[in-house]
Amino acid sequence: MEEPQASDDAHLLPPGGDRSLDDLSSPPRMHHETTKAPTDPLPQRTWWQAFIAFCDIVFYYPLQAQEFIDRLASKFGWRYVGAVVVVYGFQQGWSQSWSMIAQYWYMLDPRPEGLEWSPQTFTMVMQFSSIPWQIKAIYGIISDTFPIYGRARSPYIVIASVAGLVGFLLLAAEFTTSTLGIGTLLMLTSFAQSVPDVMVDASVTERIKVFPELATDLQTLCWASYFLFSCALAEPGAYFQRTWGARTLLLVVAGLSLLTLYVGVNCWLGDRPKLSQELPDSKVTMAEHGPVAACTAAVVPQSLRRNFTDPLKGPVFKLAVYVTVVAVGQGLLAYAVSTDLDVSLIGIATIFAMCAGSWYWLSQVSNPLARAVVLIFLLGASTPSTGVMAVWSKETNPPWDTDCGSADAPPGSHALDMYEHKWCHQCAVDRPYLEHGYSRPCFDAPYLGLVSICANLFGFVGTLWYNSYFSHWSYKNILYTTQVAFVVLGFTDLLWVYRWNRMLGLSDDLFVMGQEVLLPVIGRLSAMPVLILAAQLCPDSVEATLYALIMGISNMSFSTGNYVGVGLLSSLRVVTPWYNHMGIYVVIRNLGTFVTVFFIYLLCPDGSPKTPATEMQSRSQHGDQSDLKWAYNYGSGEAHPDRSVVWALWPLGYWWRPKTEPEVKGRAPPPPASHSTPVDSVYGEAVEETEGTEEVEQTAAERMEEEIADAKAAP
Repeated sequence: MEEPQASDDAHLLPPGGDRSLDDLSSPPRMHHETTKAPTDPLPQRTWWQAFIAFCDIVFYYPLQAQEFIDRLASKFGWRYVGAVVVVYGFQQGWSQSWSMIAQYWYMLDPRPEGLEWSPQTFTMVMQFSSIPWQIKAIYGIISDTFPIYGRARSPYIVIASVAGLVGFLLLAAEFTTSTLGIGTLLMLTSFAQSVPDVMVDASVTERIKVFPELATDLQTLCWASYFLFSCALAEPGAYFQRTWGARTLLLVVAGLSLLTLYVGVNCWLGDRPKLSQELPDSKVTMAEHGPVAACTAAVVPQSLRRNFTDPLKGPVFKLAVYVTVVAVGQGLLAYAVSTDLDVSLIGIATIFAMCAGSWYWLSQVSNPLARAVVLIFLLGASTPSTGVMAVWSKETNPPWDTDCGSADAPPGSHALDMYEHKWCHQCAVDRPYLEHGYSRPCFDAPYLGLVSICANLFGFVGTLWYNSYFSHWSYKNILYTTQVAFVVLGFTDLLWVYRWNRMLGLSDDLFVMGQEVLLPVIGRLSAMPVLILAAQLCPDSVEATLYALIMGISNMSFSTGNYVGVGLLSSLRVVTPWYNHMGIYVVIRNLGTFVTVFFIYLLCPDGSPKTPATEMQSRSQHGDQSDLKWAYNYGSGEAHPDRSVVWALWPLGYWWRPKTEPEVKGRAPPPPASHSTPVDSVYGEAVEETEGTEEVEQTAAERMEEEIADAKAAP
């Protein structure tokens, strides 16, 4: 009898199933005759096979990460990858989170450990220190226009790192305790964190232009580094602060500035010195053009003057300078005025100034872009937020601190000061200012570190949800939904402030954690569409400058809203330790958030991320449902959609807008001037062959290839 051929499924046979057909009459040989043959067609795994499968699962993602890093390092060099990880991971993820923890407790802790500032002072100083994040676009313009030793990136990272090192060391040494002094030192630390961020973003944009297929990988490297370090090190930083204090934590953060300094000194970003130096314009003489024009031509490079006079780049560059002046002026005036109500008036004036200025310049580039930028600013500035909830809910004294002062102590004494500023644990007994007899939340540093981790994780979840489920929604619908969700969730603070959650048996830890799960998700769902809208409407050749400008305006909007909130707190007399009328403050804050629904209707273009920018531009030129139909030109009585928004925001903006040629209905707008000059940098953007300028004819791709080759060849 011919022996049967083994089938391809022979390995699926049970034990004893590999015998010949002649042996099928006899039962299989088993160790136990009473045990039936297994019926599972799959073989039983040995312990070794199970161990291998476990290792595959455990090491899968680390191996994928290693492959991802190797792919980028083989293209750009390991030094460039390390520079991105240091700036986004070590500096923004680690250093920034620890510095925020240290600043929070150092400013609010009772003396002598802290400065014991009021919510109004804490809010003003924090917003003043954030000015460097509001003027990000000007860094790129300066670095591209005035390279140091021929390099436009690394020297500025060195300058910023030294400034941050000095600022953190002086804060740790308690060099000054005045509000202006502390605010100036904190501004140095913010400068140290914002400048490298701009330089790395510029280098990433340069590489994306040359290698667009690696755009996703480079963005993933940036944000994965940030989320990994911030989530992994937030809780250790909180325990470090609780054990060693805020000033010791500032010393550690100062040491982290040395990493960024090392990256800048060794030029890990790979920026090469320029091979030629732009010469002054010899055509402009004092006799023919006057002393001002001659001095300007001798000092200001020709490329910068061309950018400011360019019909497309000029408005963007002028707006960047305008935003810088307004941001610095707002911060300095807030310190100069005598009352908190004046601070609020400065914030309101800034809202009008920013809306009018943004519309005045960006409407010369694109009408939908101007609307989008004004909307981005109003979404943050219309909500009068402050740090009062953080001050009210923080732990004022640890459980082992029982020195609570006395209510009968003389005015101005240390005992009375402790009585008014310690209300946690043992010091919560017999306090007349505690709401309905319940103690305040008294969140300690480790719990706030856990809250920060949850906020980062769920912010990332919000990004994924938007990409998966909401990216097809129209811009108006997603913004309407998120703003209404913000209002509803904001009113739940009333449960917290009046301690109704404790009456219902809901702990403060659980209540706040629920908020921190929802707020970051809604925040990302709200931020993603406006940023995508702005990026979608960015014209060619100014993408990086305009995007940095928009991010700075967004940061400035929240600072302006905080300045308005300072005056609101003072008007309601929300002061330590009583915190009266906190509920009224919550209601007014949420009403300010609800007002943004009207701004969305007025300013947000009709469309979605899948709508072409040209279609949104066409709708804006011919008017759409978001135009104010009751805004008319004087004399003609016809609707003018291009100026209706300015009427609603600020009547002066109508006259500020430059006069243009009469628009004819049905005629398409003239095409923008083409810019065929080669791209030289991210923020300067163009190099033109002019007299008196010695430029090497070389494309951006060739220069990038040479920089990468030099980075790989470096020892």
